[in-house]
Amino acid sequence: MRNASFHVRFCRHCKNIFLILFGLSAFTLAHAATVNGIISVTITLTDSCLVNGATPTAGGTWGTLDFGSHPTGFTQADAQVEGQASSPITVQCRSATAPTVSIISGINDTQGGSHAHAMANGSNYVPYDIYSDTARSISVVNNTTFFTSANNGTVENINIYGRAYGNSPIPPSGTYTDELTVQLTY
Repeated sequence: MRNASFHVRFCRHCKNIFLILFGLSAFTLAHAATVNGIISVTITLTDSCLVNGATPTAGGTWGTLDFGSHPTGFTQADAQVEGQASSPITVQCRSATAPTVSIISGINDTQGGSHAHAMANGSNYVPYDIYSDTARSISVVNNTTFFTSANNGTVENINIYGRAYGNSPIPPSGTYTDELTVQLTY
């Protein structure tokens, strides 16, 4: 009987322990919770254009118009503006208004005579004109838009062509240069 009494007392203690453990686990389960929250994510995009795949900077070089090497008595030479890797200047734009491109002026424009622009070597000049077509029949006039972007975010070529003209009297040999200021408005 002694064993039975111990067993009953043990069970009575087991019952208390069981109730305490069950109560604690129920208490723990009752206080466990899952809460969802929100993280706001934003980005603000502003109007922009890329020129030759990069963000344009004021005074940056967009391309080169190289007429090559010719004898001093040449009559005319044609060339196309190259942006990067022997290809035209490219733009990639997305803005509220359609971006436009115009040529503002060249350094020696007043020395071009009947032509819009001139390359200089000291006080000697070789005149040239800029065109928007390969036939060189559509002149690009200073401060006038000659290219309007589709403004759809895709890469677009800006084809610019030049024609240099021989001069009379024949100018001395040497390297003749000019710089055209080109404006992208967006």
